[in-house]
Amino acid sequence: MLADVHKQRKFLVFEDNLLELFNRCEMCHLPTKGKVCNVQGSAMAIKQVCECGHTRRWESQPKVRGVPAGNILLSAGILFSGCSPSKVLRIFEFINVLSISLSTFFSHQRTVLWPAIERVWTKCNDQLISVLLDREEELVVAGDGRSDSPGHSAKFGVYSMIDMHTGRVVAIELVQRATDSLRRCGLSLAEIITDRHLQIQKWIRENLPGTVHSFDVWHIGKAVKKKLLALSKEKDCNIVCKWMKSITNHLYWSAASSQGEEGSMIAAKWTSVVNHVQDIHTGHGDLYQQCTHGPLEPREWLKKGSEAAAKMEDILLNKRLCKDIKKLSTGFQTSTLESFHSVINHFAPKMTAYSFHGQMCRQYLAALHFNENVQRGKKISKNGKFNLKIVFPKYKDDFSVKFVNDEMTFGYVKELLDMCIEICAPPPLTSGKRKPTKVEVTRCLGKNKSVIRASIRKINRFISVSCVILAVRHFGFTTVTSQSDHRLRTFPEIFPSFSVQ
Repeated sequence: MLADVHKQRKFLVFEDNLLELFNRCEMCHLPTKGKVCNVQGSAMAIKQVCECGHTRRWESQPKVRGVPAGNILLSAGILFSGCSPSKVLRIFEFINVLSISLSTFFSHQRTVLWPAIERVWTKCNDQLISVLLDREEELVVAGDGRSDSPGHSAKFGVYSMIDMHTGRVVAIELVQRATDSLRRCGLSLAEIITDRHLQIQKWIRENLPGTVHSFDVWHIGKAVKKKLLALSKEKDCNIVCKWMKSITNHLYWSAASSQGEEGSMIAAKWTSVVNHVQDIHTGHGDLYQQCTHGPLEPREWLKKGSEAAAKMEDILLNKRLCKDIKKLSTGFQTSTLESFHSVINHFAPKMTAYSFHGQMCRQYLAALHFNENVQRGKKISKNGKFNLKIVFPKYKDDFSVKFVNDEMTFGYVKELLDMCIEICAPPPLTSGKRKPTKVEVTRCLGKNKSVIRASIRKINRFISVSCVILAVRHFGFTTVTSQSDHRLRTFPEIFPSFSVQ
C-alpha cells in the first residue's frame, strides 16, 4: 500500500551484494547476470535477461504517480528534521550512496512538502483554537518577535503568541496580524505579555483597549542587569557587581509576591531595594514599610551617600523603569516563548536565508514540534525518583541542577508523511461522490432514452427542412407545401433570412 511506504523499514544495501540475488534465472535456474538499467535519485532498476528468453525487471522502490517513494521520503525527512539539505546530501555523496539532487529536493519542497506542512498546521491549530473556545478561563497570551537573521539587516520578522495556560503556540504571524488571527477565531484577549517595545505598547493601546498589557520580568531584569554591569566597571563602583544577582532576584520576587495587588505595590517593593543594599530595612514607604526577610548573614553593604550608592539609585529609581515595573506580569512570564524561539533556531537557523514561504513553513514545523513536546513529563529512575542533571549555563559562573524530561515524540511527522503521500497520490475524483442505487440508475437511464428519442426526432425534422430550402434555392420555387412551411417556422433561429410565401 502506498499509504504505508513511510512505515516500512529501509536498508543500506551494497551494489555487489544486491546483484548476487540476480545471478540465476528464476525460471530455468541457469546462470545469468543482472544489470543496473536505470537510476532515478535513490531508486534503481535491475534488468535480468536469460538465454531461455525469460526477462525480469526489478525496481527497488514503489512509485507514487511515477516518482520513487524513497526520493519524496528523503526530501521529507530532511525538511521535517530541520536539517540543511546541502549538508545531508553531501553526506550521501561522501559515502557514495545514490541520492537525490538539490534541485529535486527544492522541487519536492515546493510541490509536496510545503502544502503538507500548511495543511497539518492549519488542522492542528484549528483543533487548539476549538479547545480554547470551549475553555472557561480567559485567554492570556505571551508574544514576542524574532528576526530571521542576526543584526539589523533582517528580511523577515515573525511574531509568535503562546497561550500561558497550556504553553502551546496559538498564532504565528506578522506583528500586527497575530492578534487579528485570534480575534477572527472568536477568542478575546484578556491579557497579553510582551517586552517593553514602544511601538508594541502604542499598537496594543490603540487597537486592544480592553486588553491588559503586561511586561515580562526577564526583559526588564536583563536591561537593569546590563546597566548595573556597566556601572560596576566604573571607578569605585566595583561593589555593585556583588549585588547584581540579588537585585535581579528582588525584581522577580516583587512581581511574584504581588499577585492580585495593584501595580503600585510592585513598584513599592522594587524601590525598597535601594535602602536594602545600604543595610536599611525599615521606613521604605507607606505601601511597603519594611523588609519581610529574617536575620541576614554578614555581607558587604553599600555605604550610604557613596558614589556607587548614588549612581545605583539613579538606575533603580529611573522614572520610566518604575512606571514599567507597575505593569509587570505577576502570574506568567515569556520563558516558554523563549524556549519556542530556541526550537525555531533549529528548524530555521538565522545564518541561513529562506524564502518567505520557506520561512513560514519552518516556523510551522517548529510550532508543531513544540506543541507536541511542551508538556513532557519528568523522567523517573528505577527507584522511583526523578532523574537530575547538572548544567553549566553560559550566563552565570555557577552550575544549575535540572530535571531530565522524557524523550521527545514526533507524532506530527507521521501525520506530515501521510499528508505528503495523500498529496502525491490523491484519491479518485469520484471518491467523495455517493454511489447511486440500482433504482436511481434505472430511472436515470429511462430519462436518457426519452431525451435521445426527442433529439433524434428534432434532427430528422432539421434534415427535412434543409432539403426543402436547398430545393427552393436550386430550382427557384417561390412556394412550398404547408408541411414544409410548418417545418421552416419551427426553426426561425436557424433560417432567419428565409421567408415562406
